[in-house]
Amino acid sequence: LLFIAIFAFLGAAMPGRRSITAFEALVTLSAVAGIAAAGRHVWILAHPSDSCGIDILQPIVDGLPLATLFPMGFQVSGFCTTPYPPLLGLSLAQWALVAFVLTAILVPVCVIRNRRKPY
Repeated sequence: LLFIAIFAFLGAAMPGRRSITAFEALVTLSAVAGIAAAGRHVWILAHPSDSCGIDILQPIVDGLPLATLFPMGFQVSGFCTTPYPPLLGLSLAQWALVAFVLTAILVPVCVIRNRRKPY
C-alpha cells in the first residue's frame, strides 16, 4: 500500500506522458504484489494448520545490537493465524485483498479510459 501511494504521488508530479505511464505501471505492479501478499494471508487464515512458517529475517533481527538492548521491542508476539474481529463481515486481510484487487483493476481501466479522451 505504501508503494502504491509513493508511485501515485510521484506519477502525479511528473510532467511527461511516458513517465506518468511508467508510474501507472508501477502502481499496478505494486497492487499485484499486494494481491499476492494479502491472498496468502487470507489463505493462511483459512488454513490455520499451515501457519506462517519460519521467518528468514528473525536471526538477522535477533543479531542487531538494538535487539539485545531492547528485547521487548523486537520480540515476536503475533501469529498469522490470530483471528481478529471482522469489520463489516470481512477480516482485515480480506479487506486488503479487496482494496488491492480494486486498485489493480481500476488503475489500468481509468488509464485506458483517460488516454482515449481527446485533449
